[in-house]
Amino acid sequence: STPWVNGNAGSRGAKERTTASGLEISILKKAIPGGHVKPASVRATSVTGSSVPVQGEQEVESQLKEKVMRHMFLIASIASKGDGILGWDLMAKAGGVLDAAGGQVFVRNRDLRSDDRQLGNALNVLPTHIASTKGEDVREGGPKN
Repeated sequence: STPWVNGNAGSRGAKERTTASGLEISILKKAIPGGHVKPASVRATSVTGSSVPVQGEQEVESQLKEKVMRHMFLIASIASKGDGILGWDLMAKAGGVLDAAGGQVFVRNRDLRSDDRQLGNALNVLPTHIASTKGEDVREGGPKN
């Protein structure tokens, strides 16, 4: 199964989902309010080869566990119930490792599917947040991002 990270984004405060996947680049469905969106420097294609509509890209301050960094996210219309998808560009920058067989994401040897009290906020995108809490299985009845 694909590891999922729960979270919330923007001022809505609603629970949303972000996944750490085989995606090369990180994507947000909507720009973070108040931030500058510039024209995209890349074109995105899906695994089927179809073009992904990209509105631009936005650099935002992000935090994955203890690692704080500025990161460029594509702003694109994607078929996801969550606010975006965590790509390998951000995971690599933060030292993330995906265990696809075990359905786990690790950052600095910490399992992102850990108990909330141990994990705290694993991922924050500031000034508003995508704050991860704990993972869920992506099986029947699980997240459908």
